Amino acid sequence: MTTPYPVPSFIANAGVTQKKYKLWLDRKAMTHAIRDSERWDVEITVEDYRKAIHKAVEDSKGLDEYTKEPLSWDLIGTYVNDDSKLEGIAYRKRFEFLPSVDHVDANATTATFKICGLRTNDCKSHLTIEELKTFAQKILNHN
Repeated sequence: MTTPYPVPSFIANAGVTQKKYKLWLDRKAMTHAIRDSERWDVEITVEDYRKAIHKAVEDSKGLDEYTKEPLSWDLIGTYVNDDSKLEGIAYRKRFEFLPSVDHVDANATTATFKICGLRTNDCKSHLTIEELKTFAQKILNHN
């Protein structure tokens, strides 16, 4: 039986199985769907989110959307919140290239995502890419 969300070759080459990729994709889709449903009266289904996130993964070609650095796809499904709470920032830094889903845009009927490293997503946070560039330029100008 074929899956509508086959693990891309660049992820499979990192040793990630179809099962592990599908579990990651399902969790990300569910998380974003729940969060958006709490923010807006959305008509988007979890399946719509799954489709959009999988497309973003394929479009990434395994790289951080904003820095073009290679992502560590072998890390998906390994981040443990309890360990992060215990170890703090040192733990989080070990996962700077963990692929994460950047929620670029969402409204009542669509959602758009980009794939980037956890470090990038932490820095970008709620900013648009243009806002992030402006902010980064201020830092560079100051330093």
